[in-house]
Amino acid sequence: MNIKIPHDDPFYKYFKRQCLDFARIYAGPKPGCKLGPRFQINTISSFIDGNQVYGSNQDIASRLREFHGGRLKTNKVYAELGLKDLLPMRTVDKDVGCMARPRNVYCFDAGDERVNEQLMLTVMHTIWMREHNRVADILSHINPHWDDETVYQEARHLVAAELQHITYNEFLPMVIGRQTVAKYGLEPQKHGYYDGYSSKVNAGIRAAFQSAAFRFGHSLLPDVIERYNKFHEK
Repeated sequence: MNIKIPHDDPFYKYFKRQCLDFARIYAGPKPGCKLGPRFQINTISSFIDGNQVYGSNQDIASRLREFHGGRLKTNKVYAELGLKDLLPMRTVDKDVGCMARPRNVYCFDAGDERVNEQLMLTVMHTIWMREHNRVADILSHINPHWDDETVYQEARHLVAAELQHITYNEFLPMVIGRQTVAKYGLEPQKHGYYDGYSSKVNAGIRAAFQSAAFRFGHSLLPDVIERYNKFHEK
């Protein structure tokens, strides 16, 4: 189902492109393997669990870990100049999600292979990798008797909780309004704990939301990304 490109397109006319490839995504079985409309496969976790930081399967999760102090791998290039830790380089399946990679130059690695797709995604992945390691270092200091696995899992739980709180307390009210958030009981509780989780509820997202409704997120990206110097001046 290709998309035709007009001959006078301001960008593609210089590359003589006549169409954009638009392939249907893979079909998967419906919950319960029941017959019905085509159902799409979601290759990442549907939960707000920090999968963009840790990955959605054990292989990716292990690849990103230092296995020391509960920390995630980092890239300390130019650390001597004061640059904070960057994401590790992708040395496995080097070209996955990496566009026009020069020889001996590697893209970043993260829980989601789209980390290199555009700068704002790279920034968010970097922030949350640093946050995990910050939390892990604090937990290791408070609990010196904890092993690597315990620190990693506890830090991961806390980071996932941060992501959930930001989503429900800040992002959703901006998108659907606080009245709608309150109407459907989506506000974070000020006291106590939420105990309404049920493993019987399908946590997967609807195809209409994934394929159409949530595409509005692309429009939230700025046209210009401003840079600041060490004095926080543009």
